[in-house]
Amino acid sequence: MEKIHISPDGLNSAAVCKAVENDKGGYILAVFPRTRWVLFKNTHYYNDVANAESGESEHYKHISMIPRYHVHKNNTKVSMALPRLDRANEPFLFIPKNINNKKLVRSKKDKLKFSLTKNYYIFDVDDEYNINDNAKIYFN
Repeated sequence: MEKIHISPDGLNSAAVCKAVENDKGGYILAVFPRTRWVLFKNTHYYNDVANAESGESEHYKHISMIPRYHVHKNNTKVSMALPRLDRANEPFLFIPKNINNKKLVRSKKDKLKFSLTKNYYIFDVDDEYNINDNAKIYFN
């Protein structure tokens, strides 16, 4: 996995993540001032990693492209949380911006409703890229 130099010092805090447990395993709720995201764990993550390492995966060419979480906003999947390592080998999650969904994004209002216009980062994760409770989401 490539090493990236990012620290939360120069970034802006955007939201707080809350862990919610239910009978299906739970999810992460990201609470922003005007909206909320729901982050669902990728249940096939470890199988996809094993397939990508052995070269048998049809969808993923590299481990860094396998999402650890799927990000939903307004009941629509808008992005994914990708595992990354910084230069100090500390894990974090990278949520890339996504404004390519042409079916949903027809106007500026829809762009803000159904897409992400900034890159986001979550640094408060464990070694398995599980988001800790009360973790902050940052953007630059």
